[in-house]
This record gives sequence, structure tokens and C-alpha cells, in this order.
Amino acid sequence: MLYQFLWDVTSDAGIWIDKNDGRGYQLRKDLVFGHFGYYVFFIVLDFSARSTWAFKRIVDAVASAGGPGSAAYIFKRYEWTFCLYACINLFRRTVWSLFRVENEHVNNCLLYTSP
Repeated sequence: MLYQFLWDVTSDAGIWIDKNDGRGYQLRKDLVFGHFGYYVFFIVLDFSARSTWAFKRIVDAVASAGGPGSAAYIFKRYEWTFCLYACINLFRRTVWSLFRVENEHVNNCLLYTSP
């Protein structure tokens, strides 16, 4: 999960880039969406949405250990939680695609190339 998150932020969205000047990864200069907050929102959304599967596994483990009276068992029992996880992931993928297209636009704007 951590590898996928870092790949999204560095390679697919191109938000953090290595400047090769000894200072490590930095936010790139060309921001098409304009405000820095959009990029922070993407980073937080991507990490938290990718973590939902871990939350689901934790709830499943607690529900099986706690039995029918536990709150985790009640949360696991409802079918809407599957829909909630799916909607969160769908929203993450939609936002990811916007940032992916934005990254390709920044990198290929004057080069007229495609991947």
C-alpha cells in the first residue's frame, strides 16, 4: 500500500519530484490547478483511501474476535460498508485520473508526445 501511494504521488501525478540537487523530493513548480491545497488534498485522499482496505481487515478481525455483541460485528454486518469502500475508491480513482492528466499536460505541453 505504501509503495502504491508513493508511486501515485511521485510517478503518476508527478507532485513530488527529485531535483537531484541534494535536497531530495520537492513539490514541482508547474501547478496547473493553481492552489497548493489541491495537491495536499490529493496526497491525503490517496493515502487515506488506499488505507480503507486495512481498516476493513481490522474491523473483520475485531468482529470475529468480539462476537455478535461488539460494535465491529454490527459495522461488519451491514452491506452498506462495502458500498462505502467502493465509493471512496471510485472517488480516489477519479481524482487520481485528473492529476494524472494534469501531469501529462505539464510534461508534454510543448513536446507533442504521448506515453
